[in-house]
Amino acid sequence: MPLGLPRIAIRLPGKMNPGWIDLFNGLSRVRVLFLAHDLLEERANSIMGLLVFLSIENAEAEIFLFINSPGGLLILGAGIYYIMNSVPPEINTICIGIAASAASYILSGGEKTKRLAFPHARVMLHQPACDLAYDIQAEEFYKDVQEIIELREQITHTYVEQTGQPRWLISDMLERDVFMSATEAQTLGIVDTVADKVSFQRIQQKIKEYLDENVKKEKDKKNKKQTKRKKNEIKVNGYKVNGNGGFLFD
Repeated sequence: MPLGLPRIAIRLPGKMNPGWIDLFNGLSRVRVLFLAHDLLEERANSIMGLLVFLSIENAEAEIFLFINSPGGLLILGAGIYYIMNSVPPEINTICIGIAASAASYILSGGEKTKRLAFPHARVMLHQPACDLAYDIQAEEFYKDVQEIIELREQITHTYVEQTGQPRWLISDMLERDVFMSATEAQTLGIVDTVADKVSFQRIQQKIKEYLDENVKKEKDKKNKKQTKRKKNEIKVNGYKVNGNGGFLFD
C-alpha cells in the first residue's frame, strides 16, 4: 500500500490547535523549498511563486532550496535562477542527490558561500538541446538553431560568472554531458562547500530559529489580544461585561 505524501501537524497563524498539512507545504512555511522532480512548468512556477511570496513576507530571513532533480526545460531553470538573484533574501542551494542539466544551473545560482552539495551528490552540466522537426522550412530551422545558440551563450556566461572559471573551459565542458562528484563541483565553483553533518546541523538550527521566532511572535500577539480584552472588561453585579455592554463568558 503506497504511503502517499506525508502530512505533518503545524500550528497555523490565528489557530488555537495544530492543523494537518502536507509535508512540503509545511516546510515552505519555514522557508524550506524542494526541487525534487523533473523541472516542469507547474513545479517551476510554484517555486518561483514561493520565492516571491517568502521574500515579501520576510526580506531578511534566508531561504533554503534543496535540490534532487534530473533537470528539465532550461527556460524554466533560468526563470528560477533570475528570481533567486532578484529577491532580497539570501538563497541557500543544497544538492542532496543529483543536480543535472537545468538543476545544476539553479544550484550554481545560490548565494556565494551558501551553495552546498552532500558528499554522495552528483552534478551534471551540458549544453541546451531541442528537438528539430525534419519537415519545417529552412528559415524556421535556422531560427530554432539561432535560439539554441543564444541559450548556450547565456548559460555559458552564467556559469563563467558563478564559477569564476575561464570561458574556454566552461564552453568546452558544455560540449558533452559532464558528471561531477561533490568535490569536483566544489573545485569547479558550482558549489562552495561539500556538506557534512556539522554544516547540515547549522542549516537545521537556522530553520529552527526562524520557527521559534514565529512561535514567539504568535504568542506575543495572543498575549496582547488577551491583555486588551482584560482592559475592556467591566464588572456589573459580578458579571464581566465588555465596553459595548455585552456579557463575556470565560
